[in-house]
Amino acid sequence: MRRIISILLLSCISTLCFGQHPKVRNFDKSTYNAGTQTWCIMQDEGGNMTFANSGILEYDGTEWSITQTVNHTGVRSLYYDQETDRMYYGAANEIGYVHIDSDYHKRYTVMDKDSGVTMEDIWAIHKIGDSFWLRENTKMYRLDSQEIKQYGFKDKISCSAYIDDDFLIFVNNHGVYILNSDKEFTQLGGTESLKSMRVISILPFEGSAMFVCEDGRLFIYKNGALTEIRNSRISETTQATVYCAQTDGRNIALGTVTDGVFILDMKTGRSLHLNTDTGLQNNTVLSMYFDRDGNLWLGLDKGIDLVQLSSVEYSLWGNPDKFGAGYASENHDGELWLGTNQGLYHAQIDDSGRIPSDDSFKTVEQAKGQVWDLMVYDDILFCCHDKGVYMIKDGKCSHIDMNGAWKLERLKDWPQYLLGSSYDRMFLLKKSAGRWAFDCWVEGFDDATKAFEEDTDGTIWFSHWIKGLFKLTLDMKTKSISRAEFMSRNNGFPEDWSNIPIQVNNKVIFTTARGFYTYDSYSDRAYPLETMNSLFNTPPQGASAYVTPYGYSYFASSSIQAVTYKDDQGNEVMDSLSLKSLATKRLLGFENIRCLSENQIMVNTDEGFSIVNIDRLKEGAEKPIPAVYIKSIDSETDDALYSSTCPQEDSTVTLRLPFSRNSIKVKAACPVYESGNGMEFSFMLENYDRQWSQFSTNSRKEYTQLPHGEYILRVRAMDNLHSSIRESAINLVIAAPWYYSKLAIIIYILTGLVLGWSIYRLMYMYSLKRARLMSMKKEEELRKKQLKLDLEHKAQDLAESTMNVIRKNEILLEIDSELEQVAENMAEDRNTSLKILGKIRHQIRENIQHDDSWKKFEENFDVVYDDYLKRLSLKYPHLTVADKKMCAYLKMDLCSKEIAPLLNITLRSVEMTRYRLRKKLGLSREDNLTEFLQKF
Repeated sequence: MRRIISILLLSCISTLCFGQHPKVRNFDKSTYNAGTQTWCIMQDEGGNMTFANSGILEYDGTEWSITQTVNHTGVRSLYYDQETDRMYYGAANEIGYVHIDSDYHKRYTVMDKDSGVTMEDIWAIHKIGDSFWLRENTKMYRLDSQEIKQYGFKDKISCSAYIDDDFLIFVNNHGVYILNSDKEFTQLGGTESLKSMRVISILPFEGSAMFVCEDGRLFIYKNGALTEIRNSRISETTQATVYCAQTDGRNIALGTVTDGVFILDMKTGRSLHLNTDTGLQNNTVLSMYFDRDGNLWLGLDKGIDLVQLSSVEYSLWGNPDKFGAGYASENHDGELWLGTNQGLYHAQIDDSGRIPSDDSFKTVEQAKGQVWDLMVYDDILFCCHDKGVYMIKDGKCSHIDMNGAWKLERLKDWPQYLLGSSYDRMFLLKKSAGRWAFDCWVEGFDDATKAFEEDTDGTIWFSHWIKGLFKLTLDMKTKSISRAEFMSRNNGFPEDWSNIPIQVNNKVIFTTARGFYTYDSYSDRAYPLETMNSLFNTPPQGASAYVTPYGYSYFASSSIQAVTYKDDQGNEVMDSLSLKSLATKRLLGFENIRCLSENQIMVNTDEGFSIVNIDRLKEGAEKPIPAVYIKSIDSETDDALYSSTCPQEDSTVTLRLPFSRNSIKVKAACPVYESGNGMEFSFMLENYDRQWSQFSTNSRKEYTQLPHGEYILRVRAMDNLHSSIRESAINLVIAAPWYYSKLAIIIYILTGLVLGWSIYRLMYMYSLKRARLMSMKKEEELRKKQLKLDLEHKAQDLAESTMNVIRKNEILLEIDSELEQVAENMAEDRNTSLKILGKIRHQIRENIQHDDSWKKFEENFDVVYDDYLKRLSLKYPHLTVADKKMCAYLKMDLCSKEIAPLLNITLRSVEMTRYRLRKKLGLSREDNLTEFLQKF
């Protein structure tokens, strides 16, 4: 007990003398999109944070989400039951829980909706056995599976706790009560002195109960006795009222109403005070929670803050604007001296090397402005400043005026001289008669730089940011540069530029564009320094190096911030990730690294100075790597298909989805909170994706129109704090669509058989019909062919008949003509001869007229010319037989000379008949009769 009290006493005494400030992440209302006040904070097994806010507010390190209670009131309390993986919440007249059911769906269940009991705000939830105990303002409720029992008190119940099988509550003005075996509350003996106090929290402490009062007083209850930890009042340093308290077993955090939070480290005896001056959003702390990484979450009156107590990096100053960017540091006269762009500051440090607080630092009024470098030599602090060189000893400050001084370097063989570089050129300071003063400008070399070092042989290595590296020989007799050699690739360096000398273990080495190099004076060449380069996968570009007296090495460049140390087995380990955030704060070309103690390194940044804790860095290497998991899978219409709060081992989860849900949205989570947006994710769907997607800060992935089948959905995550890549996976099965089911296949087969038979029958009937049609077509073709032959035969007969008639009539006419001549020449028996000849001629003419069988001609003609004469008679019924004969002969394309003997008329008569026929047909003079009849 005395040891405990002494530790706490030391903690409280040192409250305001510990000047390391952890990094603080701020989450305002616009970030998490909920209410301003947070009343309780919890963390589940998967590492996700839950906050009692205007609803159930959740954060997985990447995204915030909120769920409203059934009665839409603010949540006041939370309780996580690890056994059932349920997050219980208490609100106004509502108690319920959030969990993942057996179908992997997230459910919100209200427990007391049918109880008939009306409760006010539930400020705390405890589980004892199978019962839940709920703390209202003046009542306690015991919630069993069968009933709700209430316990009333006269005053407010300010706090409650379940510690080592004892359930304790504190009632204002009445003291501490304990739940006995009969499930009744009785006064706790030995705590009577607390009745007149305001106890705001009961905490477990090394197997005992600690009572925290609103004035900051702490009491330990053990073995029936109450012991106050004396001088532990926060009121001795501030008038703030303690509102809440929390512990992680090592630290006790006290949240106040008006002055932020006090954190007491029980192991080291140190304490820490954080408020709006050191990064908090608000000074009113309503709730607190130590997460599994040892960081402290604060529920503020306005916003939520994360105090990164487990961080390797701490800020020296809580308010960087107050002091400016850091450039140089030194220990002198028991004080820590720091140079910034605003001036020179100093503060006392104790024998243990404890860092002073912000308020302890004082300003050197004469040296306000840009400080470039600090150096202690001859028991004097030399300050290279924008206004020249300041020298401080025994509290007195003197000044050497010049146009700015970059750096001073003592000369190994000439201890009474200091070599410096101003904005213009190099110079010498000399100690004479016990005082340091400006001696002269160094002749023979007119450039200036901050990057110069003296080697063991007196060589001055000088690196100009444009001109490159020079090897200078300083002649102290003439106080000039007697020789200047340009060192480049010809001398073994990888490039002609970016070769900068640095001191490591009192030896000059060079940081280059391709790692570290060392110089060999015998060969006049530079060679890669493999002992340092081999620590890196790729030799670092432009990296400075610092080796502490304890064997740690610190490397800094624009891309890396790394520390090497030896583990418990003596193996050298490099951590290049834990300090990655420092790379963004680096002052390029002005790195300043100082060892404060065996486990602390101080690094300058654009925010001042950061303290690197080597012990915490080693502890971080031993911490389990946060696990990534698939948090949710939603459908294309945002319907929840799968939910989880922690990773599933060995892909034991199989999610089966209907084909109608084959478009999904995947959300991954990896609860890492220190790195901000540094978490990156990569996805791959086996049997669909060919390779992993590129790492991105986007924690979501969409897959659309996935084919049915079996898949493995994998997700990876990495961040800037851990070197390993985490992976998680679940099995995903997309069911075949209904038209791929067994019943559908049977239907398809039966339908196919019916369709096949039907098609066969149709094809058979079609083939029969086609065969009949082909037969009929063939018969028709044969009939037409025969008809064509008949027509050709008829036409040939008609033509031959016509020609025969023409020839016969021509012969008969010729005979008639000859007989006529005979009759004219007959002299004797004229009358008888004439009578006989006349009779012969009459018979010839009669034969000419009746030899033409018109009826037979007409029938044959209509057969050959598709009822031509019938059609002609129908349209022109007034045509005579002679007219129709003329039309038939013209249709046959006979000329007038050929037509005359057929009609037994003269050629002139044929022309007259044509003329009369034209008029009967109604043709004009321009119309061609033959063409008209040919086309009719």
